[in-house]
Amino acid sequence: MTDFCFRPVPRPVVLPLLALLPLAAGLAGCSCCTETFPDACRVDVRADPAARAVADEIDAAAALTFDSSKTEALLRIARRPGLPALAQVHLVNAVFANLTFESSREEVLLALIRNPSFRYVARRCLLARLKNLTFESTKESLLRALDENPPAETPGQAERDPAAGA
Repeated sequence: MTDFCFRPVPRPVVLPLLALLPLAAGLAGCSCCTETFPDACRVDVRADPAARAVADEIDAAAALTFDSSKTEALLRIARRPGLPALAQVHLVNAVFANLTFESSREEVLLALIRNPSFRYVARRCLLARLKNLTFESTKESLLRALDENPPAETPGQAERDPAAGA
C-alpha cells in the first residue's frame, strides 16, 4: 500500500519542463511574458485634459470582462474623429496590454491607423511594439496599413509644433 503514496517528482524531470514554459507561452501567442514597454510609448495623458478624458474611457473599456466586449468598445474609440494624439498612444498601449487575441489587436489597430486623425506619436509607439505580435501576417497587415495611411502630420512638424502632436 505504501507504493501509492505521493512521491516527489525527480529533479531531472522538473527542470526541463520548466525550461519549456517560455517556449510554450511564445507558441501560444502570449506576449505578456516577453513584452517590453518602449520609450516611444511612454506618455503622460494628464498633460492634456481631452486626452485624459479619452484615456479614462479606454481604461474603462479595457476593464471589461470579455475580449469581444473590449474589442468593440476600443474599436469605437479608435474610429472616433479628432482623437487626441496622447490618447492614441494610450490606446495602442491598452490594446497590447488588454486584448488577448491577436485578431482583436489587429482589428483595433487597423481602425486607429485608418482614422484621419492618426498621429505620428501613435505611429512610433505602434512600430515600437510591433515586435510583440506573434504572427507575421498581422505585422505585414499593419505595416501595409501604415504605408497606405500616413499620419496627420509629418515627423518634423510634430517636433516643431508640440501642439500638433497633442
